[in-house]
Amino acid sequence: AESATDIGIVAGNVHADHLEMLPYRDDRLVLVTSLDHPLAAEESVDFARTLNDNFVGLPTTSAIHAFIVTAADALGARLKLRIQVGNFEAACRMIEQGVGIGIVPESVAKRHGKALNIRMIRLNDPWAERKLKICVRSMKDLPPLARALVDRLTSTV
Repeated sequence: AESATDIGIVAGNVHADHLEMLPYRDDRLVLVTSLDHPLAAEESVDFARTLNDNFVGLPTTSAIHAFIVTAADALGARLKLRIQVGNFEAACRMIEQGVGIGIVPESVAKRHGKALNIRMIRLNDPWAERKLKICVRSMKDLPPLARALVDRLTSTV
């Protein structure tokens, strides 16, 4: 909206004043644990059951961190952050080593689960299923390359 960038991708309900919002894809958040963590035996879990554990988190400036902290606040709990790392790969590596548990997009867990000994557990909470949207100020006013990117991203919806 402030012309800082041509294209944005947002999750959830975002004030879209003066922006065009286009459906992009579904994004499920999942719990990731080490293979020997007690929750690793579960197929699915309520987020509330995880709140006694230590978490491996992303920086406080990340959208997922804010989202998870808000979910904990809604349950009257505080997220127990053991460590914060700069990216999903580092988080999954720390989780693999038993430093804590974490919440990441399912696509991230699947990708890193091929190389790491981690377990992906479905979260039962409705907020774990997020609808991603592409936002632009105006499709007709986008530069040609940006419009081509949006067209490509939305063609897979």
